[in-house]
Amino acid sequence: LPAQDFREFKDGYRKVQQFVRRFVQAGGKIHSGTDAPSGGTPGLSLHHEMEVLVEAGLQPMQALQASTSWPAEMLAGRGGVLRNPGVGSIKEGNFADLVILKANPLEDIGNSKKIERVMKGGKFVDRRYHPDYFTFVSPPRSISGATPVPEISSISPHLVTEGDPEFTMVIEGVGFVGTSVVRVDGITLSTRFEGPGRLRVKIPADLVESASPNRFSRSGPAQNLGALGDRTLSIEVYNPPPEGGISNSVSLIVSPRWKSKAE
Repeated sequence: LPAQDFREFKDGYRKVQQFVRRFVQAGGKIHSGTDAPSGGTPGLSLHHEMEVLVEAGLQPMQALQASTSWPAEMLAGRGGVLRNPGVGSIKEGNFADLVILKANPLEDIGNSKKIERVMKGGKFVDRRYHPDYFTFVSPPRSISGATPVPEISSISPHLVTEGDPEFTMVIEGVGFVGTSVVRVDGITLSTRFEGPGRLRVKIPADLVESASPNRFSRSGPAQNLGALGDRTLSIEVYNPPPEGGISNSVSLIVSPRWKSKAE
């Protein structure tokens, strides 16, 4: 990042930390954990998040609560009916899912990763790695935390005229990630990520410098009208591995420029 952007990023991060700390001090309850479409590893990222919460100013116990009892309280109220969700605490009637640690996480939240044994459904899990090791009962995705295949819903503009100067195109859709790139007729262009549903890219003038002959009209002055068969440029979004892929193709129309009789 440029130096100024990096300073703003660090300042913004400090403000987020301050907000989280003050929110909890005021009685708020943080719920850690979410989906991990690209940047996180399920399980391990939760331990990292607890460390980040402590770094922000929460007590180790509060970080543990953010990953156990506080989210359970939210689940207990789901649908407007208070009930025991069966998770988040150790008590009669709850699921017998336990993580037993070798060291005290209240002394160092990093100790949450020092796992001695794991119980799932009342039975201890075999954590050793061996040829018969598996953790699933149905075929999993090929790569955990893989990026999705993107999909384009619209481009703006969708029509330009031959000879137009460089212009900016906004692409909207789903499945965009920070490493997504836009391809125009197979040419990869520098792409700005504005969110999982929006990309921005500059289209060079040389890609629209001319329009192809209208294959639906005979040659002559009528060719300049561009009523049918205008040249098109294929717009695609590519997400790199893990997994990822190429989106659907949307056409940018390059229309011939009208010419006067004098021309």
